[in-house]
Amino acid sequence: MAAPEHYRRGLTMTVITAGWALVGKQPGTYDDYRLLASSSEPFTARQFQEIVFRFSPGNSPLPHETGASGLPWVWFTPSAIRGTTYIGIAIREWTRHSDATNRPIAFTRYFCVSLDDFLAAGLTFSTLYTAVRDVELAWETGAGTGDPVRIALPAAPPPRDWPGGIDLELAAAAAARLFTGPVALLGGDTDLEDRLAVLDAISSLLPAGAKAWLRVSCWADFGSNHQLRLTFAHRARDIDLAVDLRSRMISDGELSDGAVSYRRALLELCDKHGVDKVSRHLAMSGEIRERDVAGAQIALEELDLTVSALRAARAGALSPALLRRLDAREQFGVLSAANRAEVLTAYLYAATPAEVIADAGLLARHWPSAVDTRLDDALCVAVRRQLGDTSATIDESVDLARVAWRIGAERTFARALDPTNVPEWQRSAKARTAAAIAVRLSGDDGWAATLAPVVANSETLSVAMLRELLAANNDLTGDWVERLDVAGARSPWMRISTPYRLALSGGPHDISRDELDGLDRVDPDIVGDLVRLTHDRRPSYLERLLDTVLPWLRERLATGRVPGWIGVLGRLSPDDQRQQARIDFMLCCSARRPRQSLRCGSTYRDALVRSAEEAELSTAQQETLVDTVAARLDPGWSDDHGGFVVILDVLWRLANLAGRPPIESRQLITVLGDEVLARPSMLDTVPELERWLPWLEQDPRLRQYVVMSRLRHLTDRSSPTYVAQLIADLIQAGYPMKDMVGVLQQARWRPSVAEWAECLTAVTAALHRAGVRDLRPVRQLAARLMSGDGIGGVNPVQAAAELPAAVFPQVRMAVEIARLAAQRDREMGGVGSAQAALNGIRRQLELLIKEIEGEPGGRKLLPEWARWRSRPDDGRYRHDQR
Repeated sequence: MAAPEHYRRGLTMTVITAGWALVGKQPGTYDDYRLLASSSEPFTARQFQEIVFRFSPGNSPLPHETGASGLPWVWFTPSAIRGTTYIGIAIREWTRHSDATNRPIAFTRYFCVSLDDFLAAGLTFSTLYTAVRDVELAWETGAGTGDPVRIALPAAPPPRDWPGGIDLELAAAAAARLFTGPVALLGGDTDLEDRLAVLDAISSLLPAGAKAWLRVSCWADFGSNHQLRLTFAHRARDIDLAVDLRSRMISDGELSDGAVSYRRALLELCDKHGVDKVSRHLAMSGEIRERDVAGAQIALEELDLTVSALRAARAGALSPALLRRLDAREQFGVLSAANRAEVLTAYLYAATPAEVIADAGLLARHWPSAVDTRLDDALCVAVRRQLGDTSATIDESVDLARVAWRIGAERTFARALDPTNVPEWQRSAKARTAAAIAVRLSGDDGWAATLAPVVANSETLSVAMLRELLAANNDLTGDWVERLDVAGARSPWMRISTPYRLALSGGPHDISRDELDGLDRVDPDIVGDLVRLTHDRRPSYLERLLDTVLPWLRERLATGRVPGWIGVLGRLSPDDQRQQARIDFMLCCSARRPRQSLRCGSTYRDALVRSAEEAELSTAQQETLVDTVAARLDPGWSDDHGGFVVILDVLWRLANLAGRPPIESRQLITVLGDEVLARPSMLDTVPELERWLPWLEQDPRLRQYVVMSRLRHLTDRSSPTYVAQLIADLIQAGYPMKDMVGVLQQARWRPSVAEWAECLTAVTAALHRAGVRDLRPVRQLAARLMSGDGIGGVNPVQAAAELPAAVFPQVRMAVEIARLAAQRDREMGGVGSAQAALNGIRRQLELLIKEIEGEPGGRKLLPEWARWRSRPDDGRYRHDQR
């Protein structure tokens, strides 16, 4: 804010307009105190009354009371309405009137002027009181109907010495305390004007704008709950900081850290410059209207603005607002060139890009003509901060560029656009923004000449510029591109843009693998951009480009470096099916859906297999390839028998590449299993499925069908143990015995009775290993062998005669092994688990022999050794004489 008006105008008179109100009671009535009359503005009658009553210092004293506590009382309070703050003065004094009970009546005259007028006129509490002291108000006017009064202000009085009623240290403590709590002044002068002088002295140690919140009074009743912040009083309340003006003592009320700091700074500056200069300086801080001690201290220390600016700059705490005040008070010239650069550098680190743009004029006035490395670095930081701001627009960045041009720092701005040295995770985004800014500025010849070398010699910027130009349908032609080309054939721009030019318009040679390597080193996605661009703008060149790109990709596949852009290939559909197969091969190896399936045709299938055979695939890549190829087959792909057989062969070749272990792809098993499940009969009608049986058997849905298929395809060379495992699997699956026997009847397996015995023993063992204890299915199978037509050509009579004898040796062997183990156990000095096992076998055999003997003709089935029974006492055998 400008200096107060009275500092500039000299000895003149001025007039200001004031709103007013009169509070009291009508003489001779029983009425309570109320608003009797008021002006029509700036407040309503109701608001005037509320303001006077709310901020009242308390109830009036007795009429005969004199001294500081006696009327008149004068207090000052701010109030705001519709964005304007007013400072009001209330004067309460006795009148010659009395009410109906003969009690004297006190009138309160209230006047208010805008705070802006108050400050511009250089008013103080004392001078405002002097100006309105003799202004009479007529209570007969009525509430809310009177016109504002015009108050003539005398010329500024000559400077007054510091009042004797308070010393500087007490005033400084009181002023600092006002930011956080109320202050009570005790033991002051009884003269009203002396008290007003003390209030003026304390308030002069605050920014002038503090009167927007400061409420002061020449007296207040300590027993009332008044809302005044600084007042004379007989006694302090608990919440007050008590300042005793006679004893020069301050109560134990604590000052906040901010208040202590403000008080210290105030006293130091008063000691250095004098109280009058400090007060005059604070009187120019009318814009500081918040009750913020930190902001007030900043305003205070601006008395030494250059010192404050340097101190803040070195502490990394310089605010743009402080720099603007330094400029507004024309104190930049006080700084040396080095200090000026120091302050500007701190400003650039602290300011937002928007603030830099707003302060373009300030920077232009004070930017040094000589190059300063610190300033250049700071400007680079500001520019890069703008590039990294996702909410910033290109227009704002261009405005920042104009600031750089205005201060002669365009080369610094251009250098800041290069994101090569920023963190990698930010680089791409900042490069895109920088390229967009460069394109916008390139229409200006000066900027084009400045930016072209920076862009052309930066790999990151060259890539971003390519993308920016191509996105705008630029075919790499025009004045700006010509400026970039001037950088030379070896520049990053030329190396990166050349493959694009070949793709767009052709040239003396096709794109080479070395050129692709160069692009990939700069940006891992740029080759994908090249393929996409060719597909969109020059499809006729696409297959020639793919002749280079696909082998180049296959080499990366071998090292596990599949680029993220490979999904772009899914958009391509070349006419050559071999080319399509090579594209789909790359897609499948990276787990992306191919455009074609194996039903496409033999040319496609052969090329796909050849690509797999020629590539150096890892096991994981091969499995991904097989999974993806299988997943691309639609349901019903086995409907065409001829095509089904061909596709089976291709899948087998892909899963069993030469020199590598076979890939048992889960996806492949599921896809093939779905087709078999739809028509299980194909297991018998499609011979080519035989080699797939071990794979299909892994699918729980198909295991039973596969086992039955194996049974149907038994031959004379099938071993009893192999057949036993199939039978055991079917028994565990709950397959009906009747159907199983029917399949065995039709199979080409023709075992002997001994082989059947071996088979049944193996079935029993397999079921036992699987935890199956119910052997009734085995007994049913044996019964079928010895009845009806037998199984597999075995004569049932022969089976009945020979099968028991063939099976019982297995039982005899189990008994002998258990007996030997029990005997060994006894020799070692105890009866253990072997003896218990032997006893268990003996009991089971006795039960079994009894069951056989109970059957008609059963005794003849028992071999001779079965007539020997174990004796319980000694384990020796005796002959059964029956």
